[in-house]
Amino acid sequence: MRKMAAVLCAAVGLVGCMHRHRGNACKGARDAHVAIVRVDDNSDYMTSVAERVASDPAASAAGVRVVADTWHTPDKGVVSDRVLVAPSRTALAHYVASLPPLPPGHRIVYERQTDGVWRTLYVEAAPAVDASELASGSTDGQGVRIELTRDGAKAFERATTDAVGHKLAVVIGDEAVAAPVVLDPIRGGALEITSPDPSGDAGLLERIGCTS
Repeated sequence: MRKMAAVLCAAVGLVGCMHRHRGNACKGARDAHVAIVRVDDNSDYMTSVAERVASDPAASAAGVRVVADTWHTPDKGVVSDRVLVAPSRTALAHYVASLPPLPPGHRIVYERQTDGVWRTLYVEAAPAVDASELASGSTDGQGVRIELTRDGAKAFERATTDAVGHKLAVVIGDEAVAAPVVLDPIRGGALEITSPDPSGDAGLLERIGCTS
């Protein structure tokens, strides 16, 4: 599972988070449908879905189950969200397609875990930062670094300020490649998505649409 290290900059003091450097222009980000969106945790919709899954033979047959995604907030509070998990994205997406219509302004995206299991994220449809606000991207052997435009930097600062203690997700189409808890507002207009496997960073940069 990848994480957006920029969200952790204030907590761990990552070098260079506030300093810009040039990379490949993100001209393909729009076609890749890249966005940063807020995860709507503890929603009524997912609560009702969890109740359905618990007694649905179709969910059991597909290997779909409910798990609690729990984390601590900076003020020592606790947030517990409900997500669906399944052994494959295909099985999970097929089951999600059978669910009641989503409330307006929301959608479900999918995130692959380090153990290969897939899970859902119930997110706001309107992006906090959209593809047009990605300026450039690069890799440094430790992750994929994305520089935002001036407007993107302002939007990202607003989004991280509003979402402290909650999650933002970086999505490509309907797949989340990072969904960290926001610990502090992030200023400076840059974020870094890190991976346990640095060899995959060039491929991620290409998927995001930041190519030379």
